[in-house]
Amino acid sequence: MCSNVGCPTDDRMTACLKSTDARTLTMAAPRITQGSPDYPGVTNLLLSPVVDGDFLPDQPANLFHNAAEVDYLAGVNDMDGHLFTSQDIPSLGDKNQETPV
Repeated sequence: MCSNVGCPTDDRMTACLKSTDARTLTMAAPRITQGSPDYPGVTNLLLSPVVDGDFLPDQPANLFHNAAEVDYLAGVNDMDGHLFTSQDIPSLGDKNQETPV
């Protein structure tokens, strides 16, 4: 994204990004592509998990098998993820359509 807004990637990057207006930064981000139930669009987000081998050793879906051995906090929010899910499964955003399980 730095190159999309004309910021260098050296020690001046942070100051440059901070001085760039929010609209320019927002418009420089890649668009989320339409997904499907099998290939969710949320996997294309810049804020998706980054497997670094240390804090996150593998993709989250591959780590669930040993979840009982690790302390974690889980929860949900009302409509959490609805924006992305309704993009991948359009019937969720349309009260006139049924959504098959």
